[in-house]
Amino acid sequence: MFVQEDSLFDGCPCSGCNLPRFVLPLLLGLLADGPQHGYQLLQRLRDFHTLRDSPPDQAGIYRLLKQMEDNGLVSGEQGPGR
Repeated sequence: MFVQEDSLFDGCPCSGCNLPRFVLPLLLGLLADGPQHGYQLLQRLRDFHTLRDSPPDQAGIYRLLKQMEDNGLVSGEQGPGR
């Protein structure tokens, strides 16, 4: 049976499809401690036992944070510089 390469990863956590469901609540919990940079959040996510062996994709986290901001769950500020 021939399987297209794209379909091999449909629904796979590595594709990012589960990122909002599993990581969004963690991000909200981390942000309850106060304002943090995206990089700080990434570092703190790596401390979670369930994410230690396969941390979420950095770009995916930033996209999720932007989506959370667009949905009114969080607010962000652009600091000076990059």
